[in-house]
Amino acid sequence: MKKILFAFLLSSFSCLSVATPLKVVYANLQGRDPQRQFSFAVLNLALEKSGLDVELVKSSQSMTDARAIVEIMNKNIDVAWLGNSAEVESQLWPIMIPISRGLLGYRIPVIRTDLQSRFNQVKTLADLQKFQACLGVGWPIATAWDDNALPVTAVGTFESLFKMTISGRMDYIPFGAGSVHGYVKQYAEDNPALMIDQHVVIVYPYYDFFFFVNKENKILHEAIEMGFKKAYEDGSYRDLFLSHPEFAGLKSLQLEKRQSIRLKNIHVTPQDIEIKSKYWINPQTPFLF
Repeated sequence: MKKILFAFLLSSFSCLSVATPLKVVYANLQGRDPQRQFSFAVLNLALEKSGLDVELVKSSQSMTDARAIVEIMNKNIDVAWLGNSAEVESQLWPIMIPISRGLLGYRIPVIRTDLQSRFNQVKTLADLQKFQACLGVGWPIATAWDDNALPVTAVGTFESLFKMTISGRMDYIPFGAGSVHGYVKQYAEDNPALMIDQHVVIVYPYYDFFFFVNKENKILHEAIEMGFKKAYEDGSYRDLFLSHPEFAGLKSLQLEKRQSIRLKNIHVTPQDIEIKSKYWINPQTPFLF
């Protein structure tokens, strides 16, 4: 039945690509090279599987996550991968499949090396509340720190995240498990003052990057959703997940052995909860599908 549905949708898209490809502008998100990100690779894969003839174009201006939402609402850009929340889901149209299986909700602290002994003692939320976090302006997950009474300061650039932590004004930067190695390599590879914490994983449930489009962009929404589901079914998404360079250091984090600090998510929507379990990672077996 699903194959018949795929065939029907593919045929409906084919008439759109007989002349020129559909131009799709994606957000050039600040501090990240989109074309090196797993999310961009998934977007490419999903559109390829959809059969829609597309030309992907990076936005001319870099922007924060908050700005990307506005630009999509104003139809200046077409798609972005953003952390999900009830607010974002009310403003834009999400494709309800987590891009990295929920890894974005598994946060690994980047800390100063002199703090490792103190982080080794963290066992509860109350223990974590003794430390000052640093997050980016407009990051949807920043509200999770406020909701859980965790001290947090938001800064405007990725460079500032590291500078403020190195200086001692902040204690840690909680990056997603899938991207923490990449950010450390990009911004602090040669700085012995910083390290990836070896003890804690902060879990924010039902949270990940999702693709978001304008609420009126039915063609692009259906193409990404259909192609994403097909990539899951034929195994190509799994192959990409297991081979993408962004996750090269994931196994070394040993998520299943870390002290888990679970946060409450008061922004979860019924649509988030209804997402099939096959799309979420199991931290006890993070490489199995």
